[in-house]
Amino acid sequence: MNTPLVDTRGAARIRPITIAILAMGGEGGGVLADWIIDLAEHGGYLAQMTSVPGVAQRTGATIYYVELFPKAAARDKKPVLALMPVPGDVDIVMASELMEAGRAVTRGFVTPDRTTLLTSTHRVYTMLERTALADDRVDATAILKSIDEPRVVCTPSTWPASRMQPGVS
Repeated sequence: MNTPLVDTRGAARIRPITIAILAMGGEGGGVLADWIIDLAEHGGYLAQMTSVPGVAQRTGATIYYVELFPKAAARDKKPVLALMPVPGDVDIVMASELMEAGRAVTRGFVTPDRTTLLTSTHRVYTMLERTALADDRVDATAILKSIDEPRVVCTPSTWPASRMQPGVS
C-alpha cells in the first residue's frame, strides 16, 4: 500500500495509506476509526481521522476517513493529509452493510486496481424500501455483482464460504 509514487521532479515519494469507513449511527464506525488511529500512532505512523455525518432517516452513512503516513518518511516535516476520501484514491474501504458498500462503489471510492473492500452482506433497508406500498427492496444480487472484484472480502455466513477469502472468485 505504501507504493512509492513518482512526482513531477522524478523523485520517489511515499503516499499515505488511505482508509474510508462507511457506517450508520451506532454501528461503531467511530470506535473502529479511533482504534485504527491508536494502532497506527503506536506503530510509528502519523495519523489523522475526519468524519462527515450522513443524512438522517437512513439516506446515508457517516464516512470516517483515516490517513496514515510513516513518521520515518516524514522526517522533520509534517505531511499534508486530506480531510475527505477522493474517488480513485482510497486503499481500504470498510462498509458496515451491503448498501453502504454499493454507495462506496457508486462514489468511486472502490477501484479494482487499488482498493480492498471489506463489507458485510447484511442489509438494513432504506426508508424508501421500508415505506413503499409494494416490495420495493433493492436487489442485493445487483449490488454484489457491482462489487464482485478480486479485492473484496464479504462476511458473514450468508456469503458462500469459498468467497470469503480475498481474490477467490
